[in-house]
Amino acid sequence: MSKIKRISIKSKHKAPVADTAPGSFQLSKDALKPKITVHSYNEKKYIANEVENAEQIDEQLKKYPSLTHWIDVR
Repeated sequence: MSKIKRISIKSKHKAPVADTAPGSFQLSKDALKPKITVHSYNEKKYIANEVENAEQIDEQLKKYPSLTHWIDVR
């Protein structure tokens, strides 16, 4: 009976930057800027706005308090 040949898969993870907390994100300099869209909706109304900062998200949440909100980050 022959032995099962073991294969190793090398990880594509980059080594963490020194003096950073475990699990912290390291973005590369050529990474795309995120697109943030706030969707506010109910059975009769749907509003979607692309925002650039947290203040704009907060404005939409306060402007439509009775709607359900979804924040999409891509």
